[in-house]
Amino acid sequence: MDQPPTDTGSRKMDDKLLILDLDTFSGSERFMTGSSLRAAFSLGMRAYLDGRYADAVGEFNHALIASIVESDAYAQIWDRERAIIHLYLGNAYAYQDSWAEALNEYMDVVQIDAQLAEAHYNLGVAFRALGKINEAVAAFKVALEYNPDLYESHFALGRCYHKLGEYAPAYISYTLARQLRPNAAEPIYYQGVLHQAHGETKQAAKCFAEARQVEPEYIYNNHPTRPEIAGVVAPVAHDADWYYRQAENLKTQGNPAGAIRAYQELLSAHPGETRARYYLANIFARQREWERAIYEYKLVLQADAQFIAARYKLGLAYRAANRLKESYNTLVQCARQQPGDGVVYLSLGIVLTDLKQLGLALKAFERAAQLLPTEPQVHYRLGRALIAAGYEDRAMLTWQTALKLDENWQACRFDLGILYLKRGRFYEAARTFEILYKQLPEDVETAYMLGLAYKEIGRLDETIQLLAKVVRAKADHFMAHFHLGSTYLRLGNKAQGLVHMREYEKWRDFKTNPPPPHQAAPVRERPKGPALPGQPPRPGGTAPLKTNGHNRFEELAVVPGQMSQN
Repeated sequence: MDQPPTDTGSRKMDDKLLILDLDTFSGSERFMTGSSLRAAFSLGMRAYLDGRYADAVGEFNHALIASIVESDAYAQIWDRERAIIHLYLGNAYAYQDSWAEALNEYMDVVQIDAQLAEAHYNLGVAFRALGKINEAVAAFKVALEYNPDLYESHFALGRCYHKLGEYAPAYISYTLARQLRPNAAEPIYYQGVLHQAHGETKQAAKCFAEARQVEPEYIYNNHPTRPEIAGVVAPVAHDADWYYRQAENLKTQGNPAGAIRAYQELLSAHPGETRARYYLANIFARQREWERAIYEYKLVLQADAQFIAARYKLGLAYRAANRLKESYNTLVQCARQQPGDGVVYLSLGIVLTDLKQLGLALKAFERAAQLLPTEPQVHYRLGRALIAAGYEDRAMLTWQTALKLDENWQACRFDLGILYLKRGRFYEAARTFEILYKQLPEDVETAYMLGLAYKEIGRLDETIQLLAKVVRAKADHFMAHFHLGSTYLRLGNKAQGLVHMREYEKWRDFKTNPPPPHQAAPVRERPKGPALPGQPPRPGGTAPLKTNGHNRFEELAVVPGQMSQN
Protein backbone atom coordinates (compact mmCIF):
# COMPACT_ATOMS: atom_id res chain seq x y z
CA MET A 1 0.00 0.00 0.00
CA ASP A 2 1.29 3.45 -0.89
CA GLN A 3 1.44 5.92 1.99
CA PRO A 4 2.11 9.66 2.03
CA PRO A 5 5.46 10.87 3.26
CA THR A 6 5.69 11.61 6.95
CA ASP A 7 6.36 15.16 8.05
CA THR A 8 9.35 15.44 10.35
CA GLY A 9 7.79 18.10 12.52
CA SER A 10 6.92 16.76 15.95
CA ARG A 11 3.32 17.95 15.89
CA LYS A 12 2.81 16.17 12.57
CA MET A 13 4.48 12.99 13.78
CA ASP A 14 2.90 12.62 17.20
CA ASP A 15 1.70 15.34 19.55
CA LYS A 16 1.66 12.87 22.41
CA LEU A 17 5.47 12.83 22.62
CA LEU A 18 5.69 16.00 24.67
CA ILE A 19 8.78 17.45 26.24
CA LEU A 20 9.13 17.19 30.02
CA ASP A 21 9.48 19.99 32.57
CA LEU A 22 11.18 19.71 35.94
CA ASP A 23 9.87 20.69 39.32
CA THR A 24 10.64 24.35 38.65
CA PHE A 25 12.46 25.44 41.81
CA SER A 26 13.59 22.13 43.32
CA GLY A 27 17.24 22.44 44.32
CA SER A 28 17.55 25.89 42.81
CA GLU A 29 16.47 28.21 45.62
CA ARG A 30 20.02 29.42 46.28
CA PHE A 31 20.81 30.91 42.88
CA MET A 32 17.39 32.48 42.75
CA THR A 33 18.58 35.02 45.33
CA GLY A 34 21.24 36.46 42.97
CA SER A 35 20.30 39.88 41.62
CA SER A 36 20.64 39.80 37.81
CA LEU A 37 20.50 36.04 37.64
CA ARG A 38 17.44 35.96 39.84
CA ALA A 39 15.67 38.63 37.80
CA ALA A 40 16.42 37.01 34.44
CA PHE A 41 15.51 33.49 35.54
CA SER A 42 12.38 34.68 37.32
CA LEU A 43 11.20 36.65 34.29
CA GLY A 44 12.06 33.72 32.02
CA MET A 45 10.00 31.29 34.12
CA ARG A 46 7.06 33.67 34.24
CA ALA A 47 7.10 34.05 30.45
CA TYR A 48 7.55 30.26 30.05
CA LEU A 49 4.57 29.44 32.27
CA ASP A 50 2.49 32.07 30.47
CA GLY A 51 3.31 30.49 27.10
CA ARG A 52 5.38 33.46 25.90
CA TYR A 53 8.24 31.28 24.74
CA ALA A 54 10.11 33.85 22.64
CA ASP A 55 10.33 36.13 25.71
CA ALA A 56 11.37 33.15 27.82
CA VAL A 57 14.25 32.39 25.43
CA GLY A 58 15.60 35.94 25.84
CA GLU A 59 15.39 35.90 29.65
CA PHE A 60 16.95 32.44 30.01
CA ASN A 61 19.84 33.53 27.80
CA HIS A 62 20.28 36.63 30.02
CA ALA A 63 20.35 34.35 33.06
CA LEU A 64 23.11 32.21 31.53
CA ILE A 65 25.14 35.33 30.69
CA ALA A 66 24.67 36.66 34.21
CA SER A 67 25.89 33.40 35.70
CA ILE A 68 29.14 33.82 33.76
CA VAL A 69 29.91 37.54 33.98
CA GLU A 70 28.75 38.35 37.50
CA SER A 71 31.31 37.81 40.25
CA ASP A 72 28.82 38.04 43.11
CA ALA A 73 28.78 34.93 45.28
CA TYR A 74 25.06 34.59 44.71
CA ALA A 75 25.63 34.31 40.95
CA GLN A 76 27.85 31.23 41.33
CA ILE A 77 25.64 28.28 40.35
CA TRP A 78 26.15 24.55 40.35
CA ASP A 79 26.21 22.35 37.25
CA ARG A 80 22.72 21.02 37.95
CA GLU A 81 21.39 24.57 38.15
CA ARG A 82 23.05 25.58 34.88
CA ALA A 83 21.69 22.42 33.29
CA ILE A 84 18.17 23.37 34.43
CA ILE A 85 18.42 26.75 32.70
CA HIS A 86 19.56 25.08 29.47
CA LEU A 87 16.74 22.55 29.81
CA TYR A 88 14.06 25.24 30.07
CA LEU A 89 15.71 27.19 27.28
CA GLY A 90 15.54 24.08 25.10
CA ASN A 91 11.90 23.56 26.05
CA ALA A 92 11.07 27.14 25.09
CA TYR A 93 12.63 26.54 21.67
CA ALA A 94 10.79 23.23 21.33
CA TYR A 95 7.41 24.81 22.02
CA GLN A 96 8.13 27.13 19.10
CA ASP A 97 9.01 24.14 16.88
CA SER A 98 12.61 25.37 16.68
CA TRP A 99 13.93 21.85 17.06
CA ALA A 100 17.49 22.42 15.89
CA GLU A 101 18.00 25.08 18.57
CA ALA A 102 16.24 22.91 21.15
CA LEU A 103 18.53 20.01 20.27
CA ASN A 104 21.62 22.15 20.89
CA GLU A 105 20.34 23.17 24.32
CA TYR A 106 19.52 19.58 25.32
CA MET A 107 22.99 18.51 24.18
CA ASP A 108 24.42 21.15 26.53
CA VAL A 109 22.26 19.81 29.36
CA VAL A 110 23.46 16.20 29.08
CA GLN A 111 27.07 17.34 28.80
CA ILE A 112 26.74 19.47 31.92
CA ASP A 113 24.70 16.97 33.96
CA ALA A 114 24.57 13.51 32.42
CA GLN A 115 22.31 12.10 35.16
CA LEU A 116 19.31 14.30 34.39
CA ALA A 117 16.93 11.70 32.90
CA GLU A 118 14.41 14.28 31.69
CA ALA A 119 17.13 15.94 29.61
CA HIS A 120 17.95 12.67 27.81
CA TYR A 121 14.25 12.15 27.18
CA ASN A 122 13.80 15.66 25.74
CA LEU A 123 16.92 15.12 23.64
CA GLY A 124 15.23 12.02 22.20
CA VAL A 125 12.08 13.99 21.43
CA ALA A 126 14.17 16.57 19.56
CA PHE A 127 15.99 13.87 17.59
CA ARG A 128 12.68 12.27 16.65
CA ALA A 129 11.18 15.59 15.60
CA LEU A 130 14.15 16.07 13.26
CA GLY A 131 13.67 12.61 11.77
CA LYS A 132 16.72 11.06 13.45
CA ILE A 133 14.89 8.03 14.81
CA ASN A 134 17.89 5.87 15.67
CA GLU A 135 19.49 8.71 17.66
CA ALA A 136 16.17 9.21 19.43
CA VAL A 137 16.10 5.52 20.43
CA ALA A 138 19.58 5.83 21.94
CA ALA A 139 18.59 8.94 23.92
CA PHE A 140 15.42 7.34 25.31
CA LYS A 141 17.41 4.29 26.41
CA VAL A 142 19.88 6.49 28.30
CA ALA A 143 16.96 8.26 30.00
CA LEU A 144 15.73 4.85 31.21
CA GLU A 145 19.18 4.02 32.59
CA TYR A 146 18.85 6.96 34.97
CA ASN A 147 15.12 6.56 35.57
CA PRO A 148 13.75 3.08 34.71
CA ASP A 149 10.26 4.18 35.76
CA LEU A 150 10.01 7.06 33.30
CA TYR A 151 6.74 6.23 31.53
CA GLU A 152 7.33 8.77 28.76
CA SER A 153 10.58 7.11 27.68
CA HIS A 154 9.01 3.64 27.46
CA PHE A 155 6.15 4.98 25.38
CA ALA A 156 8.48 7.07 23.19
CA LEU A 157 10.67 4.02 22.56
CA GLY A 158 7.58 2.13 21.43
CA ARG A 159 6.68 4.90 18.97
CA CYS A 160 10.22 4.96 17.56
CA TYR A 161 10.42 1.18 17.16
CA HIS A 162 6.96 1.31 15.56
CA LYS A 163 8.19 3.92 13.11
CA LEU A 164 11.25 1.80 12.27
CA GLY A 165 9.08 -1.26 11.63
CA GLU A 166 10.56 -3.15 14.60
CA TYR A 167 7.21 -4.34 15.87
CA ALA A 168 8.29 -6.80 18.57
CA PRO A 169 10.35 -4.28 20.62
CA ALA A 170 7.63 -1.68 19.98
CA TYR A 171 5.02 -3.97 21.52
CA ILE A 172 7.29 -4.68 24.51
CA SER A 173 7.86 -0.97 25.09
CA TYR A 174 4.12 -0.28 24.98
CA THR A 175 3.60 -3.10 27.49
CA LEU A 176 6.18 -1.63 29.89
CA ALA A 177 4.54 1.78 29.55
CA ARG A 178 1.14 0.23 30.37
CA GLN A 179 2.57 -1.36 33.49
CA LEU A 180 3.86 2.00 34.70
CA ARG A 181 0.67 3.89 33.86
CA PRO A 182 -2.31 1.47 33.61
CA ASN A 183 -4.81 4.26 33.04
CA ALA A 184 -3.03 5.72 29.98
CA ALA A 185 -4.79 5.07 26.67
CA GLU A 186 -1.87 5.74 24.31
CA PRO A 187 0.15 2.51 24.69
CA ILE A 188 -3.03 0.40 24.61
CA TYR A 189 -4.20 2.15 21.47
CA TYR A 190 -0.89 1.60 19.68
CA GLN A 191 -0.82 -2.05 20.67
CA GLY A 192 -4.17 -2.25 18.90
CA VAL A 193 -2.65 -0.59 15.84
CA LEU A 194 0.12 -3.23 15.81
CA HIS A 195 -2.43 -6.05 16.04
CA GLN A 196 -4.42 -4.46 13.24
CA ALA A 197 -1.38 -4.18 10.97
CA HIS A 198 -0.88 -7.95 11.32
CA GLY A 199 -4.51 -8.77 10.54
CA GLU A 200 -5.37 -9.61 14.16
CA THR A 201 -8.66 -7.75 14.14
CA LYS A 202 -10.11 -9.28 17.30
CA GLN A 203 -7.07 -8.38 19.40
CA ALA A 204 -7.01 -4.92 17.83
CA ALA A 205 -10.68 -4.33 18.65
CA LYS A 206 -10.05 -5.46 22.22
CA CYS A 207 -7.20 -2.96 22.63
CA PHE A 208 -9.20 -0.09 21.13
CA ALA A 209 -12.13 -0.85 23.42
CA GLU A 210 -9.83 -1.01 26.46
CA ALA A 211 -8.21 2.29 25.52
CA ARG A 212 -11.63 3.96 25.50
CA GLN A 213 -12.52 2.29 28.78
CA VAL A 214 -9.44 3.38 30.73
CA GLU A 215 -9.45 6.90 29.29
CA PRO A 216 -12.89 7.83 27.88
CA GLU A 217 -11.75 11.35 27.03
CA TYR A 218 -8.65 10.10 25.19
CA ILE A 219 -7.53 12.61 22.58
CA TYR A 220 -5.04 11.71 19.87
CA ASN A 221 -3.18 14.49 18.08
CA ASN A 222 -5.56 17.06 19.56
CA HIS A 223 -8.61 15.52 17.86
CA PRO A 224 -11.40 14.28 20.16
CA THR A 225 -12.80 10.84 19.55
CA ARG A 226 -15.83 10.62 17.27
CA PRO A 227 -18.33 7.91 16.23
CA GLU A 228 -17.08 4.68 14.67
CA ILE A 229 -16.90 4.12 10.92
CA ALA A 230 -17.30 1.10 8.63
CA GLY A 231 -17.70 -1.35 11.46
CA VAL A 232 -14.21 -0.66 12.81
CA VAL A 233 -14.13 -0.73 16.59
CA ALA A 234 -11.80 2.15 17.33
CA PRO A 235 -11.83 5.93 17.82
CA VAL A 236 -11.88 7.47 14.36
CA ALA A 237 -9.89 10.64 15.02
CA HIS A 238 -6.49 9.17 14.24
CA ASP A 239 -3.37 10.08 12.40
CA ALA A 240 -3.48 9.75 8.61
CA ASP A 241 -1.70 6.38 8.54
CA TRP A 242 -4.51 4.80 10.56
CA TYR A 243 -7.08 5.75 7.94
CA TYR A 244 -4.88 4.51 5.09
CA ARG A 245 -4.54 1.15 6.83
CA GLN A 246 -8.28 0.93 7.44
CA ALA A 247 -9.12 1.75 3.84
CA GLU A 248 -6.59 -0.77 2.53
CA ASN A 249 -7.97 -3.50 4.80
CA LEU A 250 -11.53 -2.73 3.72
CA LYS A 251 -10.59 -2.86 0.05
CA THR A 252 -8.86 -6.19 0.60
CA GLN A 253 -12.04 -7.49 2.27
CA GLY A 254 -14.10 -6.45 -0.76
CA ASN A 255 -15.80 -3.56 1.03
CA PRO A 256 -15.31 -0.52 -1.25
CA ALA A 257 -18.13 1.39 0.46
CA GLY A 258 -16.30 1.11 3.77
CA ALA A 259 -13.04 2.20 2.12
CA ILE A 260 -14.82 5.24 0.66
CA ARG A 261 -16.07 6.20 4.12
CA ALA A 262 -12.59 5.75 5.56
CA TYR A 263 -11.05 8.06 2.95
CA GLN A 264 -13.83 10.60 3.44
CA GLU A 265 -13.23 10.55 7.21
CA LEU A 266 -9.51 11.00 6.57
CA LEU A 267 -10.15 14.00 4.32
CA SER A 268 -12.46 15.47 6.92
CA ALA A 269 -9.76 15.19 9.60
CA HIS A 270 -6.79 15.91 7.28
CA PRO A 271 -8.02 17.93 4.26
CA GLY A 272 -4.51 18.18 2.84
CA GLU A 273 -4.15 14.43 2.20
CA THR A 274 -4.18 14.66 -1.59
CA ARG A 275 -3.20 11.03 -2.07
CA ALA A 276 -6.27 9.94 -0.09
CA ARG A 277 -8.48 11.87 -2.49
CA TYR A 278 -6.69 10.19 -5.39
CA TYR A 279 -7.37 6.75 -3.91
CA LEU A 280 -10.98 7.76 -3.35
CA ALA A 281 -11.31 8.75 -6.99
CA ASN A 282 -9.80 5.40 -8.02
CA ILE A 283 -12.52 3.54 -6.11
CA PHE A 284 -15.23 5.56 -7.84
CA ALA A 285 -13.60 4.79 -11.19
CA ARG A 286 -13.47 1.05 -10.45
CA GLN A 287 -17.18 1.22 -9.62
CA ARG A 288 -17.79 3.05 -12.91
CA GLU A 289 -19.09 6.12 -11.11
CA TRP A 290 -17.33 8.25 -13.68
CA GLU A 291 -18.64 11.69 -12.80
CA ARG A 292 -17.78 11.27 -9.12
CA ALA A 293 -14.33 10.03 -10.10
CA ILE A 294 -13.84 13.01 -12.41
CA TYR A 295 -14.83 15.40 -9.65
CA GLU A 296 -12.31 13.92 -7.20
CA TYR A 297 -9.48 13.74 -9.76
CA LYS A 298 -10.00 17.41 -10.56
CA LEU A 299 -9.77 18.30 -6.86
CA VAL A 300 -6.49 16.36 -6.67
CA LEU A 301 -5.08 18.36 -9.57
CA GLN A 302 -6.25 21.64 -8.05
CA ALA A 303 -4.14 20.78 -5.00
CA ASP A 304 -1.19 19.36 -6.97
CA ALA A 305 -0.96 20.15 -10.68
CA GLN A 306 2.07 17.84 -11.00
CA PHE A 307 0.15 14.73 -9.88
CA ILE A 308 0.59 13.02 -13.25
CA ALA A 309 -1.15 9.77 -12.26
CA ALA A 310 -4.29 11.68 -11.30
CA ARG A 311 -4.25 13.58 -14.60
CA TYR A 312 -3.86 10.34 -16.53
CA LYS A 313 -6.71 8.67 -14.67
CA LEU A 314 -8.83 11.79 -15.24
CA GLY A 315 -8.27 11.36 -18.97
CA LEU A 316 -9.41 7.73 -18.81
CA ALA A 317 -12.48 8.69 -16.76
CA TYR A 318 -13.43 11.36 -19.31
CA ARG A 319 -13.24 8.74 -22.07
CA ALA A 320 -15.33 6.26 -20.08
CA ALA A 321 -17.94 9.00 -19.61
CA ASN A 322 -17.85 9.61 -23.39
CA ARG A 323 -16.43 13.10 -22.89
CA LEU A 324 -13.90 12.48 -25.65
CA LYS A 325 -12.63 16.00 -26.30
CA GLU A 326 -11.93 16.52 -22.61
CA SER A 327 -10.23 13.14 -22.49
CA TYR A 328 -8.05 14.11 -25.45
CA ASN A 329 -7.07 17.49 -23.98
CA THR A 330 -6.24 15.90 -20.62
CA LEU A 331 -4.07 13.17 -22.15
CA VAL A 332 -2.26 15.74 -24.29
CA GLN A 333 -1.36 17.57 -21.07
CA CYS A 334 -0.07 14.26 -19.67
CA ALA A 335 2.07 13.75 -22.77
CA ARG A 336 3.55 17.22 -22.35
CA GLN A 337 4.31 16.56 -18.69
CA GLN A 338 5.79 13.12 -19.36
CA PRO A 339 6.84 12.91 -23.02
CA GLY A 340 8.62 9.62 -22.38
CA ASP A 341 5.59 7.73 -21.04
CA GLY A 342 4.40 5.26 -23.65
CA VAL A 343 1.23 4.41 -21.73
CA VAL A 344 -0.01 7.96 -22.17
CA TYR A 345 0.50 7.76 -25.94
CA LEU A 346 -1.28 4.41 -26.05
CA SER A 347 -4.34 5.88 -24.35
CA LEU A 348 -4.10 9.00 -26.51
CA GLY A 349 -4.18 6.81 -29.61
CA ILE A 350 -7.32 5.04 -28.39
CA VAL A 351 -9.12 8.35 -27.76
CA LEU A 352 -8.07 9.68 -31.17
CA THR A 353 -9.47 6.50 -32.72
CA ASP A 354 -12.77 7.19 -30.94
CA LEU A 355 -12.68 10.71 -32.37
CA LYS A 356 -12.13 9.26 -35.89
CA GLN A 357 -8.76 11.03 -36.10
CA LEU A 358 -7.13 7.93 -37.59
CA GLY A 359 -3.98 9.61 -38.90
CA LEU A 360 -3.18 11.16 -35.53
CA ALA A 361 -4.11 7.92 -33.77
CA LEU A 362 -1.60 6.03 -35.92
CA LYS A 363 1.15 8.48 -34.97
CA ALA A 364 0.27 8.12 -31.27
CA PHE A 365 0.41 4.32 -31.45
CA GLU A 366 3.74 4.44 -33.32
CA ARG A 367 5.17 6.66 -30.59
CA ALA A 368 3.82 4.29 -27.94
CA ALA A 369 5.47 1.32 -29.71
CA GLN A 370 8.80 3.17 -29.71
CA LEU A 371 8.54 3.83 -25.98
CA LEU A 372 7.09 0.42 -25.03
CA PRO A 373 8.65 -2.04 -27.49
CA THR A 374 7.95 -5.07 -25.27
CA GLU A 375 4.28 -4.29 -24.57
CA PRO A 376 2.09 -6.57 -26.78
CA GLN A 377 -1.04 -4.44 -26.43
CA VAL A 378 0.74 -1.48 -28.01
CA HIS A 379 1.63 -3.52 -31.10
CA TYR A 380 -1.91 -4.91 -31.29
CA ARG A 381 -3.40 -1.41 -31.21
CA LEU A 382 -0.85 -0.21 -33.74
CA GLY A 383 -1.86 -3.07 -36.05
CA ARG A 384 -5.50 -2.07 -35.89
CA ALA A 385 -4.60 1.52 -36.72
CA LEU A 386 -2.49 0.34 -39.66
CA ILE A 387 -5.40 -1.70 -41.03
CA ALA A 388 -7.69 1.33 -40.76
CA ALA A 389 -5.09 3.30 -42.72
CA GLY A 390 -4.85 0.57 -45.36
CA TYR A 391 -1.41 -0.81 -44.41
CA GLU A 392 -2.36 -4.45 -44.04
CA ASP A 393 1.11 -5.92 -44.60
CA ARG A 394 2.57 -3.70 -41.88
CA ALA A 395 -0.34 -4.59 -39.61
CA MET A 396 0.39 -8.29 -40.15
CA LEU A 397 4.00 -7.85 -39.07
CA THR A 398 2.93 -5.79 -36.08
CA TRP A 399 0.46 -8.44 -34.89
CA GLN A 400 3.10 -11.12 -35.36
CA THR A 401 5.30 -9.09 -33.02
CA ALA A 402 2.48 -8.84 -30.48
CA LEU A 403 2.07 -12.63 -30.52
CA LYS A 404 5.80 -13.18 -30.04
CA LEU A 405 5.53 -11.04 -26.92
CA ASP A 406 2.38 -12.83 -25.69
CA GLU A 407 1.77 -16.16 -27.40
CA ASN A 408 -1.40 -16.74 -25.35
CA TRP A 409 -3.20 -13.66 -26.62
CA GLN A 410 -6.19 -15.34 -28.27
CA ALA A 411 -7.91 -12.19 -29.59
CA CYS A 412 -4.77 -11.05 -31.36
CA ARG A 413 -4.21 -14.51 -32.88
CA PHE A 414 -7.84 -14.61 -34.07
CA ASP A 415 -7.53 -11.23 -35.79
CA LEU A 416 -4.22 -12.22 -37.39
CA GLY A 417 -5.85 -15.37 -38.74
CA ILE A 418 -8.63 -13.31 -40.33
CA LEU A 419 -6.04 -11.05 -41.91
CA TYR A 420 -4.24 -14.10 -43.31
CA LEU A 421 -7.54 -15.25 -44.85
CA LYS A 422 -8.19 -11.83 -46.31
CA ARG A 423 -4.72 -11.67 -47.84
CA GLY A 424 -5.02 -15.18 -49.31
CA ARG A 425 -2.38 -16.71 -47.05
CA PHE A 426 -4.52 -19.77 -46.33
CA TYR A 427 -1.89 -22.13 -44.98
CA GLU A 428 -0.80 -19.57 -42.41
CA ALA A 429 -4.45 -18.92 -41.58
CA ALA A 430 -4.98 -22.65 -41.05
CA ARG A 431 -1.99 -22.94 -38.71
CA THR A 432 -3.16 -19.89 -36.77
CA PHE A 433 -6.71 -21.17 -36.26
CA GLU A 434 -5.49 -24.68 -35.47
CA ILE A 435 -3.64 -23.27 -32.46
CA LEU A 436 -6.78 -21.44 -31.34
CA TYR A 437 -9.02 -24.44 -31.95
CA LYS A 438 -6.88 -26.60 -29.69
CA GLN A 439 -7.29 -23.99 -26.96
CA LEU A 440 -10.98 -23.26 -27.70
CA PRO A 441 -12.55 -26.42 -29.18
CA GLU A 442 -16.08 -25.20 -28.40
CA ASP A 443 -15.78 -21.72 -29.87
CA VAL A 444 -18.11 -21.31 -32.86
CA GLU A 445 -16.21 -18.58 -34.69
CA THR A 446 -12.84 -20.32 -34.34
CA ALA A 447 -14.29 -23.55 -35.75
CA TYR A 448 -15.90 -21.61 -38.61
CA MET A 449 -12.69 -19.77 -39.53
CA LEU A 450 -10.63 -22.95 -39.42
CA GLY A 451 -13.21 -24.62 -41.66
CA LEU A 452 -12.84 -21.79 -44.20
CA ALA A 453 -9.06 -22.10 -44.17
CA TYR A 454 -9.27 -25.90 -44.65
CA LYS A 455 -11.71 -25.42 -47.53
CA GLU A 456 -9.28 -23.10 -49.31
CA ILE A 457 -6.35 -25.52 -48.99
CA GLY A 458 -8.41 -28.53 -50.04
CA ARG A 459 -8.91 -30.35 -46.74
CA LEU A 460 -12.58 -30.84 -47.52
CA ASP A 461 -13.47 -33.73 -45.20
CA GLU A 462 -12.16 -31.74 -42.21
CA THR A 463 -14.02 -28.72 -43.53
CA ILE A 464 -17.31 -30.64 -43.44
CA GLN A 465 -16.65 -31.87 -39.89
CA LEU A 466 -15.96 -28.37 -38.61
CA LEU A 467 -18.79 -26.58 -40.42
CA ALA A 468 -21.30 -29.28 -39.49
CA LYS A 469 -20.27 -28.76 -35.90
CA VAL A 470 -20.86 -25.03 -36.30
CA VAL A 471 -24.39 -25.33 -37.73
CA ARG A 472 -25.36 -27.87 -35.06
CA ALA A 473 -24.39 -25.35 -32.43
CA LYS A 474 -25.69 -22.27 -34.24
CA ALA A 475 -28.39 -23.14 -36.76
CA ASP A 476 -28.78 -19.55 -38.01
CA HIS A 477 -25.11 -19.22 -39.05
CA PHE A 478 -26.10 -18.88 -42.70
CA MET A 479 -22.53 -18.44 -44.03
CA ALA A 480 -21.55 -21.72 -42.42
CA HIS A 481 -24.47 -23.35 -44.30
CA PHE A 482 -23.25 -21.75 -47.53
CA HIS A 483 -19.67 -23.02 -47.22
CA LEU A 484 -20.82 -26.39 -45.94
CA GLY A 485 -23.20 -26.76 -48.88
CA SER A 486 -20.59 -25.73 -51.43
CA THR A 487 -18.10 -28.18 -49.94
CA TYR A 488 -20.62 -31.06 -50.22
CA LEU A 489 -21.22 -30.09 -53.83
CA ARG A 490 -17.49 -30.13 -54.56
CA LEU A 491 -17.34 -33.65 -53.14
CA GLY A 492 -20.29 -34.74 -55.33
CA ASN A 493 -22.86 -35.00 -52.53
CA LYS A 494 -25.57 -33.00 -54.29
CA ALA A 495 -28.36 -33.87 -51.85
CA GLN A 496 -26.58 -32.59 -48.73
CA GLY A 497 -25.21 -29.65 -50.65
CA LEU A 498 -28.67 -28.49 -51.69
CA VAL A 499 -30.02 -28.96 -48.15
CA HIS A 500 -27.48 -26.53 -46.74
CA MET A 501 -27.85 -24.12 -49.64
CA ARG A 502 -31.58 -23.91 -48.88
CA GLU A 503 -30.74 -23.33 -45.19
CA TYR A 504 -28.34 -20.60 -46.26
CA GLU A 505 -31.04 -18.82 -48.28
CA LYS A 506 -33.64 -19.16 -45.54
CA TRP A 507 -31.45 -17.74 -42.77
CA ARG A 508 -29.87 -15.11 -45.01
CA ASP A 509 -33.31 -13.78 -45.93
CA PHE A 510 -34.39 -13.91 -42.32
CA LYS A 511 -31.33 -11.96 -41.18
CA THR A 512 -31.49 -9.36 -43.93
CA ASN A 513 -35.30 -8.96 -43.87
CA PRO A 514 -36.48 -9.90 -40.39
CA PRO A 515 -40.25 -10.44 -39.93
CA PRO A 516 -42.38 -8.13 -37.77
CA PRO A 517 -42.00 -8.71 -34.02
CA HIS A 518 -45.34 -10.58 -33.74
CA GLN A 519 -44.18 -13.32 -36.12
CA ALA A 520 -42.17 -16.17 -34.76
CA ALA A 521 -38.73 -16.99 -36.14
CA PRO A 522 -38.44 -20.23 -38.13
CA VAL A 523 -37.66 -23.26 -36.04
CA ARG A 524 -35.21 -25.89 -37.18
CA GLU A 525 -35.47 -29.37 -35.71
CA ARG A 526 -32.16 -30.75 -34.59
CA PRO A 527 -31.63 -34.49 -34.97
CA LYS A 528 -30.79 -36.36 -31.84
CA GLY A 529 -27.16 -37.29 -31.61
CA PRO A 530 -24.17 -37.68 -29.35
CA ALA A 531 -22.94 -34.74 -27.32
CA LEU A 532 -19.70 -33.00 -28.09
CA PRO A 533 -16.65 -34.18 -26.11
CA GLY A 534 -17.05 -33.21 -22.48
CA GLN A 535 -20.76 -32.41 -22.78
CA PRO A 536 -23.69 -34.64 -21.66
CA PRO A 537 -26.26 -35.61 -24.33
CA ARG A 538 -29.38 -33.47 -24.41
CA PRO A 539 -32.88 -34.47 -25.55
CA GLY A 540 -33.69 -33.09 -28.99
CA GLY A 541 -30.13 -32.31 -30.09
CA THR A 542 -26.49 -31.96 -29.22
CA ALA A 543 -25.04 -29.64 -26.66
CA PRO A 544 -24.42 -26.22 -28.20
CA LEU A 545 -20.96 -24.81 -28.64
CA LYS A 546 -19.99 -21.79 -26.64
CA THR A 547 -19.07 -18.53 -28.31
CA ASN A 548 -15.91 -16.84 -27.16
CA GLY A 549 -17.18 -13.37 -27.97
CA HIS A 550 -14.36 -12.48 -30.37
CA ASN A 551 -14.54 -8.93 -31.60
CA ARG A 552 -11.64 -7.31 -33.35
CA PHE A 553 -12.79 -3.91 -32.22
CA GLU A 554 -13.47 -4.75 -28.59
CA GLU A 555 -11.76 -2.25 -26.28
CA LEU A 556 -9.03 -3.64 -24.05
CA ALA A 557 -8.19 -2.15 -20.68
CA VAL A 558 -5.15 0.09 -20.64
CA VAL A 559 -3.22 -0.53 -17.45
CA PRO A 560 -0.42 2.03 -16.82
CA GLY A 561 2.18 -0.18 -15.22
CA GLN A 562 4.53 2.54 -14.04
CA MET A 563 1.69 4.68 -12.73
CA SER A 564 -0.46 2.07 -10.97
CA GLN A 565 -1.68 3.36 -7.60
CA ASN A 566 -4.00 1.96 -4.68
